[in-house]
Parts: sequence; structure tokens; C-alpha cells
Amino acid sequence: MHESRLVTPWSAELTLDQTVDRLARNRRVRAISHLGSTGTDQWTDASDFDLCVLLAGYPAGRGVEATIVEGRIADVVVIEVERVEELVGAEAAIAAETVSEQEWPFVHWLAQSRPVFDPDRLAARARESATRLIGFEVTTDRAWQETTRSFVEHDLRVNTALLRRVDDPVVRVALGMRQLHTFVTAVQAWFTARGLRHEGWKRDIAQVAQTDPAFFAVIERWLAANDLENRHDLYCEAIERALDPIGGALPTGSLLERPDQEWEGLGAIRG
Repeated sequence: MHESRLVTPWSAELTLDQTVDRLARNRRVRAISHLGSTGTDQWTDASDFDLCVLLAGYPAGRGVEATIVEGRIADVVVIEVERVEELVGAEAAIAAETVSEQEWPFVHWLAQSRPVFDPDRLAARARESATRLIGFEVTTDRAWQETTRSFVEHDLRVNTALLRRVDDPVVRVALGMRQLHTFVTAVQAWFTARGLRHEGWKRDIAQVAQTDPAFFAVIERWLAANDLENRHDLYCEAIERALDPIGGALPTGSLLERPDQEWEGLGAIRG
């Protein structure tokens, strides 16, 4: 049986600058950049550290490593150098066609990166290329929007049905647990319905607060609500606001029509 072990990261007691200096001495590290609020006036004592490292010989190709720097959580976006050079060397329109759905968040991180160690200007060139690439990104997936709408509607109907049975203590707890994840799904649907990409919860919520204060206020009221009924009402409001760009919630008793749907045909009466 595998035995889990606690590991103390080598960077746990180092300052951010010391961590960058140590990484820069590793020959596999080609560039290091700050991300998010790190290194800016927006960074506070409550903020995490966010770094982007361009690394040679990274088997995963791309990933986000979690570690500790200066006693606080640090997210490190790691991207394989070879892939970065491919994106830098190709025309933006051509390179954009090679970027997968899973890779676009890393392109956005490259575009937001602020190099602090970049001897070959690879990070700077990658940032310029990524900024051009984003102009060719197609973010609106109508099929996925409709699928998301269906999932959200299903969650709403299940929660509504459970709310009628909350006299049962087991059902009451079950609904409370469902409300946690179904409300998160409703918030995520706000982005899907607008063709926006997720960039991490802090950035996502900041975007909601800036562009849709009314929806942000619903989130705040939901978090402050302490009973199932109030949370359900706010959940319904959140769904209406989230899905508004794609037509809002479906009318009661209706379903989205699908070309491969067999249910209606199974109910047909044949003579």
C-alpha cells in the first residue's frame, strides 16, 4: 500500500524574489513571469503568489503546480518551452487553429505575463504572440451553451422537487448539499452564456462584480442566506440572470428539442 507523506516545498521559507533567483539558476528554466496581482500595486498581504515558468523538458506539456512561497499558497503555471516556441514562430491565424480548448487558458496567461527573468526574451515574445492569438479565439460554443442550459434547468427542477419534501430531515440535508454545487453551476453558466472563459475564481468574480453588479449582488445575498427557501429563490433569480443572453430559463414543462431525441417518438400511436 502506498503511504502518503507530508512534503515541505523548498520555497516555503523563501521570499518571492529568492524563489525567482533560485529558479533562474536552473538551466531548464528559460523564463519566469509574474501573473495576476503579483508584483503590482493590487497585491496585498492576503493575496496569493502567481508565477508563469517556461520550462524545457516538461513532460506534461502544460500544467498548474501548487506550492508554497514565503509561507503562502503559490500557483505556478508551467508551459513547455517547445510549445511556446511553436506559438511564437507561427502566424497568429495559423497558430490559433492548433490551440485546443484546454490550451486557451494558458495562452491567456502568457498574454497577461510580466517577465521578471527573460534572458532570451522568450517570455516577452510569447506574450506578444499570445496577445495576437487571442484575437483569433472563438469562444462562443452554441451547442455547449444549450447543453449547459439543459443541465442548469435539470438541477433547478430537482431542487424544486426536493424543496417540497424538506419536512423529511434527510431530504432537507440532501437539498442543502445540492444547493452548494448547483449554485456554483449557475454562476459558471453566467460565463458560458456570454462566451467568456474561466480564469480562476478571483478573476471570474471580479469580472462579474465589474460587468454585472446585479448578478454579483445575487451571489452575495445567496452566500448570506441561512435558510433553504431563501437560497432557492435566489438560485432561481441567479439562473434567470445567468441564462438571459441565451433566452433565459426554459418555460415550465418544456424541454430543448434535440435531433436525436427518441422520447417523443416512443409515445407515438401507430395505426
